[in-house]
Amino acid sequence: AFTEYNSPTYAGVDLVGLACWRRFARSPEMRDRGGWLEAALWNDLAQRYHPRLRNLCGPYARASGLDMTRDPALAGLAIALVGGAGDRPPIPRDRTRRQHEWAYLPLMHAIGLACPEAARERFRAQPVSRRIVRGARVLGAVYRVEHRLQPSWMMGAADGMLIPWEQHCPG
Repeated sequence: AFTEYNSPTYAGVDLVGLACWRRFARSPEMRDRGGWLEAALWNDLAQRYHPRLRNLCGPYARASGLDMTRDPALAGLAIALVGGAGDRPPIPRDRTRRQHEWAYLPLMHAIGLACPEAARERFRAQPVSRRIVRGARVLGAVYRVEHRLQPSWMMGAADGMLIPWEQHCPG
């Protein structure tokens, strides 16, 4: 349902926005809906996270860095902040790369990300074989996407999602 499907960076932006919605919306109903969407996004990310590789399985409608252990991505920083990855967080050792991503950490901490315990456990679990097939809406069209996660590898692809630009990663 989010514009940049499965983005390691922009899923983190979405988590921040949903946490703000959950926390600061004026009505209790809107706060509840923000919390529901935030939990749903966490659970969705946990399905495609590979604990051994410390990354999200593609494809990505938009990604500025594909390896969360090399380039900081907001989703990876959020996973690390909520303790989802235990002692193996998906964050790079080189703290000089993409410093604008690191700047989100104080905001994430201050608003309080609410990751469901089931998602947190999945982020830490041993990798298991799984195949996820779904439709993803990108720029008004729905594409068939498939994610394959195995204990030592992962890959994903989208049928027909051929958007010509450098941040688009259909496979």
